[in-house]
Amino acid sequence: MYWRAYISCHRKDFDLLHMATDKFNYKYNYSSAEASDLHYATAGAPLRVNMMGPIVPISAILAKIHEQSEQDEVSSDSIPVIGTAHS
Repeated sequence: MYWRAYISCHRKDFDLLHMATDKFNYKYNYSSAEASDLHYATAGAPLRVNMMGPIVPISAILAKIHEQSEQDEVSSDSIPVIGTAHS
């Protein structure tokens, strides 16, 4: 749950599709009574949606976070401090 929330909040920082080591299939039975969904299936009939999900190991996520933190440290070290007095 922690990693799902973290990646959700930082989704621009992670390209899960390219970090994935494998993929998994899952099917979702979707049914709705809304008129906008009627063109997908007959009214009341469930629509089976087949989706692909990326498998991303936590080690790949940790490596990405470590890489970003190192980049942040390098960029903060290269920023000159303005207003210091030299005697």
